[in-house]
Amino acid sequence: MVVPEVMSLNPAGFKGSPEQLLALQKRQYGMKQPFAVLVHTANLWFMLLETASNSLDLNGTHFVFALLFGALYVVFSWVWYATTGIW
Repeated sequence: MVVPEVMSLNPAGFKGSPEQLLALQKRQYGMKQPFAVLVHTANLWFMLLETASNSLDLNGTHFVFALLFGALYVVFSWVWYATTGIW
């Protein structure tokens, strides 16, 4: 069976093996694609701009929360990859 190049986020209508579906999802949603890198980089700049322009007080002691969030995100990514095989 030929795997279609374009597929919606809901693969309910996909007619193929689970291996074909996984290969298609890896090809479509991988972080090696320029658009995915661009979107994540733009999101980073928007977050930095918002942080610089708001009136919230940020102490040096708040830095630990950013580290904890990052660490939890890495653990989540590992669990996600272990269960789905998709980065």
